[in-house]
This record gives sequence, C-alpha cells and structure tokens, in this order.
Amino acid sequence: MAGNEVGYVIERDKFDKYLASMAADAGADIMVKTPAVDAIVDAGGVVGGVKARVGGRLEDIRCDFVLACDGFESEFARWAGMKDFLLPPPSDMVSALQYRLRGISCDRDYVDFHFGSIAPGGYIWVFPKSEGGGQRWHRR
Repeated sequence: MAGNEVGYVIERDKFDKYLASMAADAGADIMVKTPAVDAIVDAGGVVGGVKARVGGRLEDIRCDFVLACDGFESEFARWAGMKDFLLPPPSDMVSALQYRLRGISCDRDYVDFHFGSIAPGGYIWVFPKSEGGGQRWHRR
C-alpha cells in the first residue's frame, strides 16, 4: 500500500486537444499542421521562437516562451543548442515497450506495479482504463 495518493489515466491525444482548447481560450494562437523545423536563438543563446513550415513556406514565429514537447531526445533542444544539457549518458538509458491489452484480469481501481525477476532492472505497470478512456486510480 502506497497511501492515499490518487491520479488519473488519460488518453494522451484527447488530453492534448483539451490543453490546446484551454490555451486558445486563454488567448494563444493554435497552428495545426505547422511543424517546427528549427529554433530561433539570439546571439546570447536565448530562444525567441521557432522556424516553422506554414502551408508550404517557412516562417519565423516569435514568442516569449517555447514549450517543446518532442520527447526524450528532443530535436528542438538540439536546434536550441541544449543537446548536451538534456541527454543522460547511454548507460542511464533503457528500452521501453508499451502495449494496449484487453481482457486482462486486474483490479480496475488500482494501478499495478511489478518489480523483480518479472522485469529485471526495471518494472512493469498496468494502467486499467475504462472504455471511455479515463480511469481514476489509487496507489496501493
């Protein structure tokens, strides 16, 4: 039993759309199908925006804040000159696998964590989800 901590399992694509909607409501400009292709970095190393492909042409999009959500080996971080800052040594990296399974036996009110010989050097976790996509869970 881990205590009374609680959390939620979410569908990431739906959550991202929800966050984008909240950002738009707060005044942010939302640009879909607009991939970033480089960072705009000033002479002092400060990121001031992105270079992006907008409708087939390249545009500079300047902003006060860039939130790069492109994962562990962030390409944007490399563009911004932060590669060595972000990446741990190879000895600290491990592989991961993710599966979506149906029909497994588990307590739908809890997330199960498995350690030891079943996952040498790591762990396995099972996040139960309802058909609706989200599930409240308790740690035990």
